[in-house]
Amino acid sequence: MKKPTNKLLLALCIFIGIFIGGGIYTFIIADGFLMMTSKPEACSKCHIMTDVYDSWAKGEHSSNAGCVDCHLPQGDFMAYWTKKAYHGLKHGYYFTVGGNPPNLEPTEMTHEDVNRNCATCHKDYAHNAINATTNISSEPLDCLSCHRTIGHLHN
Repeated sequence: MKKPTNKLLLALCIFIGIFIGGGIYTFIIADGFLMMTSKPEACSKCHIMTDVYDSWAKGEHSSNAGCVDCHLPQGDFMAYWTKKAYHGLKHGYYFTVGGNPPNLEPTEMTHEDVNRNCATCHKDYAHNAINATTNISSEPLDCLSCHRTIGHLHN
């Protein structure tokens, strides 16, 4: 009876060791501590984001707004870290085992976060333009309707 239990325990320990060791190795290789910061350099670690980072660095927002200032919800600790983890795991999956993502277009969730952050930073004059009635389409206007290339010249 003890032999199967010992083999099962050994197999479990090996599996846990590989999982934890692989996680630590990946965290070190991927510069995990940098990824947990709000530094734009974290986003530039993935080769597919190099052009995005370079265009941001040349743009007018590089001196006062980084990636997370625009792309993650501000002022809500749980929403910020939940979405940071979600995006990090999603990007990690695509770049590690799933190939490159099909495109770098923002999801509806990201689009909403970016627009909310634009309106918050530029509240002195953005409130006059958001959902303006001069729009000829049935879609309401938002910041990205007119300012799509403001953060990244590549768009």
